[in-house]
Amino acid sequence: MVIPPPNVTGVLHLGHALTNSIEDAITRWHRMNGKVTLWVPGCDHAGIATQVVVEKKLWREKNLTRHDIGRDEFVKEVWKWKEEKGDRIYQQLRALGSSCDWSRARFTMDPSMCKAVTEAFIRLYDDGLIYRSLRLVNWSCTLRSAISDIEVDKQELSGRTLLRVPGYNKPVAFGVIVSFAYPLLPDPSKVESDTEIVVATTRLETMLGDTGVAVHPDDDRYRHLIGRLIKHPLIPDRLIPIVGDTFVDPNFGTGAVKITPAHDYNDWEIGKRHSLPTIVVIGEDGLMTSASGPRFAGLQRFVARDAVRKALDELGLYRGEKDNPMVVPICSRSKDIVEPLLKPQWYLRCQDMANAAMKEVGFFIKRILITLHQLLYSIISLGTCSSSQIVLKRMWSIFAVTTTSAFSASAGMLSGPAASPLLICLMAMLISSIVGGPILIGRSVGAASMLGGSSGAMMVYSVYDNNVVVSYSQQVSEGRLRIIPSFHIRTWNNWLKDCHDWCISRQLWWGHRIPAYHVSIRRPGVDNLEPTDHNSWVVGHTIEEALQKACDKFHCSPDNLTLNQDNDVLDTWFSSQLFPFSVFGWPEQTPDLKAYYPGSLLETGHDIIFFWVARMVMIGLKLMGQLPFHTVYLHAMVRDAHGKKMSKSLGNAIDPVDVINGISLEDLQKQLEQGNLDPNELTRARQAQAKDFPKGIPECGTDALRFALCAYTAQGRNINLDIMRVQGYRFFCNKLWNAVRYALFHCLHKEFIPPDMSDLNSLFKQFIQHNLLSGTDKWILSRLAYAVIQCNTGFTEFQFPIATTACYHFWLYELCDVYLEYTKPIIRLKQNNSKLSNMEMERIQLVCQILYVCFNCGLRLLHPFMPFITEELYQRLLTRNSPNNNDNKTVNSMDSLCVKSYPKLSDVNILHDVNGVETDFHLVLNIIHRIRGLISACHIPISLANRQPLNVQLIASETILSTLINGQYVTDVIEPLGRCRVIQMVSDRKNINTSGCVSGTVSASDILWSNEESPVNTVPEDNDDDDASHLNGGNLCSDDQSSSVFVNKNPSSIIPATCQIFLHVAGLIDVSLEQKRCQDRLVELKDSIESLEKKRQHPTYSEKVPMKTRLMDTKKLYELNIELEGLNEVMNNLKDIKQINTNDSSMTLGEILFNALCHYLNIQENSSLIPSNLFDLEAKIDSILTNELKGGDQVMCFLILLQYCKIKQWLSWSIKLLSFNHKIDSKQYSIYREMVENYLTYYKSYYLTGTNYPTIADISVAYTLTQYIDYNEWINLNNNKQYVVIWFDKLRNYFNQSNKVSCFSIYFISIHKY
Repeated sequence: MVIPPPNVTGVLHLGHALTNSIEDAITRWHRMNGKVTLWVPGCDHAGIATQVVVEKKLWREKNLTRHDIGRDEFVKEVWKWKEEKGDRIYQQLRALGSSCDWSRARFTMDPSMCKAVTEAFIRLYDDGLIYRSLRLVNWSCTLRSAISDIEVDKQELSGRTLLRVPGYNKPVAFGVIVSFAYPLLPDPSKVESDTEIVVATTRLETMLGDTGVAVHPDDDRYRHLIGRLIKHPLIPDRLIPIVGDTFVDPNFGTGAVKITPAHDYNDWEIGKRHSLPTIVVIGEDGLMTSASGPRFAGLQRFVARDAVRKALDELGLYRGEKDNPMVVPICSRSKDIVEPLLKPQWYLRCQDMANAAMKEVGFFIKRILITLHQLLYSIISLGTCSSSQIVLKRMWSIFAVTTTSAFSASAGMLSGPAASPLLICLMAMLISSIVGGPILIGRSVGAASMLGGSSGAMMVYSVYDNNVVVSYSQQVSEGRLRIIPSFHIRTWNNWLKDCHDWCISRQLWWGHRIPAYHVSIRRPGVDNLEPTDHNSWVVGHTIEEALQKACDKFHCSPDNLTLNQDNDVLDTWFSSQLFPFSVFGWPEQTPDLKAYYPGSLLETGHDIIFFWVARMVMIGLKLMGQLPFHTVYLHAMVRDAHGKKMSKSLGNAIDPVDVINGISLEDLQKQLEQGNLDPNELTRARQAQAKDFPKGIPECGTDALRFALCAYTAQGRNINLDIMRVQGYRFFCNKLWNAVRYALFHCLHKEFIPPDMSDLNSLFKQFIQHNLLSGTDKWILSRLAYAVIQCNTGFTEFQFPIATTACYHFWLYELCDVYLEYTKPIIRLKQNNSKLSNMEMERIQLVCQILYVCFNCGLRLLHPFMPFITEELYQRLLTRNSPNNNDNKTVNSMDSLCVKSYPKLSDVNILHDVNGVETDFHLVLNIIHRIRGLISACHIPISLANRQPLNVQLIASETILSTLINGQYVTDVIEPLGRCRVIQMVSDRKNINTSGCVSGTVSASDILWSNEESPVNTVPEDNDDDDASHLNGGNLCSDDQSSSVFVNKNPSSIIPATCQIFLHVAGLIDVSLEQKRCQDRLVELKDSIESLEKKRQHPTYSEKVPMKTRLMDTKKLYELNIELEGLNEVMNNLKDIKQINTNDSSMTLGEILFNALCHYLNIQENSSLIPSNLFDLEAKIDSILTNELKGGDQVMCFLILLQYCKIKQWLSWSIKLLSFNHKIDSKQYSIYREMVENYLTYYKSYYLTGTNYPTIADISVAYTLTQYIDYNEWINLNNNKQYVVIWFDKLRNYFNQSNKVSCFSIYFISIHKY
């Protein structure tokens, strides 16, 4: 692959960064797949662009023009510029991580490249394809050079429009048609009343070069005037004939057309037909020539326009003007208005080469039809007679007709069989019905899996259930060149089928000077040869060779001949088209040329499909007899966040290095000052930068930039890139770094022995067969397999967002958010316990090995996009013991990641969805999501949930409960990730107490929706301005639902709930506030649902709304209904909780305390299950604190404040002692117990804080005392404990008076063993 050589005109921008990010990712992927890769860098001399830049620089710095210093000195100045900017460009490419072969870097003006250009010109000249001709050309007065047709932008105007033109202080009006009269010369032989003829024009200044007026010969208004003469009113000595020509449209304008052969393409053709003279009145510099008359000579052309109007008005010949829709040709380089001028130029005949190039791009439906035809025929020939096969035979006959009609279409045209995609789908369905399994056709028509390589087409049908694989490969003679995306084929063919001859000469000083020499014969009696005559020129590699050719051609001796080389240079694209083979030393038959030509791939922007891509194909076929590459991938164009084209003058052309390293706004604007912008452009650019980057650009790093660009690269026409979004991927890099660091420090320690990664398939078989493999282990391995499949699919089909999304989701939402969290308690088990069983040690080792494999393979998957951070992290991973390492120590050095093998589909097939683990885990994740959703809906602080896991009860079928238990999902995943504690799982609601709970459901439909694994849409509409997928900043394991294509799921027929979740929230929320929040959200949801249903019920909805939008509407409606259902459940739960609180308002202090403790401890009547820990007593009990619980009126008035302080103090002391997983410090605990003894001895008959009834202090202290390991010894050994024993008895007796004495007694008996 060769790099699209960037112009040497300055620094690279983000468009170049996109190109090189994609190409480097492709190169690295192929390299990691074991292929020999060569990516050749280079730089283009960019004739026009570079000359303009250097001319501006020369004028700005020295106030000189190129003519002031001469051609040789000016070329030296350009070379200085090249040396300065060329190195800067290569530095930028290296900063982007481009893994080119830098030793092969080429500049299109290098001697070897110049040799190739000269050779190509001479060969094409000798073949009669290059010729010299005098004709009208597209002339840029600013550049003072001819430009090609595809360098002209066509701007459509609907009427009068003011446009800025370089060199003019004021805007110039276009889109106006002016009428004026030409006076007729009297005809003595005819007595007629006609004295004038009125013509109309949009370019009034060209009337000074008029040499005729044309009318339609059948137009009755003017037929009698044909042959009459007109005296030019502004050029008195010029007579103009009236001619009849069928080109004239009688219904346009006045029906009479002025003819200016020297300044209009149509007029030139009419002039040749009627032998009209050509008079050039506009010069190369855009000034009027002497032929325009003394009054107008020297004026700028658009200034002369106004002067001519004024002169005609003075003569009474001006007839007015009106708005007129028109197309204005604008030079894409200089933004000047293109002027047709008559110039001798060199041309390259293109149509024959274009026809050959068109044949190479046969539309790929032809290949698909051929292979399907053969495949279906082979199935029909199996001999089984069934009803499905009879239908298949009938379809095959229709298919054969369709195929034949497709072949009759012209090669490469998109007007092929419209029914073919439908037939393909129907055939797949019928084949599936016969072989009894699903048929995988591929993601899209033209997918790589279906089309193989350049030599032919491969279509594979896989039937997993029956292990049937049918494949067929077919060589085809046409369609060897593949263009991706395929919608560009239409553009390719439309241009090539009417390919005009290419003007290849430019009136510049910088570039490849044309190796053509004009011959002058110094011999008496021989006329001088006109430079416009093709036959007066010879070509040669050197002047000596050219001289010899001239001698042979004109039969003269060298003494009689003078040769002068053409001053013009070749169009930049002439040398660029040779790049695929000139970089390897052509025309010499070098070993590199034989080894590396033709190449495999060309990757570039779709904007230069004509400038460069088509011309490379044409010239490669002509000069080399082979395509220069077999695949062309055309990426979308990078625009700014507002959809504007990136331009230095707009201030939105960003240097990728500035995104990598970060830059302040001040420094950004300093860069503008160092450029070549004029004052107006500079002001506009500064304002734009200040608006878009008020704080500058943050440092994002190379990896984040590359990943963002590739993630944006949907197969469309435009990418609206928000620079600030790149920062999101920088945070992703931070996540990678921290995850690997954590694993290396806590899991992959020095004693860890990594598995052998040389044979992944065998390793994965060992994992699957391991008897300690949990459901979560199986799931992460299955997700790894899915990521491998998606990444390889993304690269194979050039759908890079598929690969980036797979990597992003695997690392962030699956590996880090789920599996890494799952490993923490397992690893912590070893850290906290030195004595573990062999099974426990084996389990820990298995988890660490799986984690290592996921990191290892995950880094490989990510490496093509993020080479720097993945290489650094990969080197930090430990490798398996080296066979040569006799001391059996772990080797901590590895080969570079860039040459490690990329995970393949064959490596991971065994892992994908083992025993339906994907479906099981989707259920688990949905349970976690719903639990988190309930916590969020109730506005319970995350900090509280982290400190104190919330109690959850699950109701589900026995099958689902069995799945959760057998897969160890509850303790492994649901509890740690859901920030909860599952206290009960039952299949019958009667068996649990749901008082004080809010509930949610996980339905089978949730599992169905979340189980969608569809890629990014691969076939965008032609006219869409595609934006790549946004950074999915969602929660745990977020799926690609934003871009999925869904099957028909009816939200109104939701399958009954699969699992019900009850989250205990009593005492943690403000019920009234939550009711208000839920009510407000319910109103919003109902409005949204009503609006969406109204939209879907519109009569034209199914006809006018695209299928993709309808599917997304269906999904959105489903999600809104699910949220509405969940909120209604929450509202009902909140009403129940509020009712309970209301009913409990008359309860005694003891009953309130008892209920609070029972709710928290989950003690049920007749239950002997007593929890052994209490994380945060304050959060549960303090929410129901009343004045009575704090001591209230029973406290002596003068001690109220003191009593409140004592209660709070005892509570805080107790919590502090219990806050470190019950590892109570013995010294602190001794002090605590001594204080309890002293207080109870002091108050004696009262409770702990001197009250007549228990307070929250008594409850918390009683619990805290029972938690220390020597509680029994302490309570029994010392007689000073009598008041403590009495205090415990009083507490028990007080609560025994409650109606619920049985379960509370169980609690106090368990903690009071004396």
